[in-house]
Amino acid sequence: GKTLLERACAAKTMACYLMRGAPQMVQMFIGDGAEMGREAFALAREKSPAIIFSDELDAMGRKRFDRDQSGDREVQRTMLELLDQLDGFSYDDRIAVIGAAN
Repeated sequence: GKTLLERACAAKTMACYLMRGAPQMVQMFIGDGAEMGREAFALAREKSPAIIFSDELDAMGRKRFDRDQSGDREVQRTMLELLDQLDGFSYDDRIAVIGAAN
């Protein structure tokens, strides 16, 4: 239902619709998830107006680990990249970011 609602919003506003599932953004190799995030925002800026829909954000940030394992570092890098991209928005970009959790 969430995805259908976001697609309807994009169609009604004539905006480009980009969907990124949070679990798919956490990749096996360190830095790949952050790169996917940068590419999504770059594409949205190029195709604006755009809606970026990130589903299952809770799956990516569900746990915080005290251990220093590479998988944990990849989750942290991906989350920090998403926050960094959101922080740099200006009103003229015409980009909406919508996140959802299960």
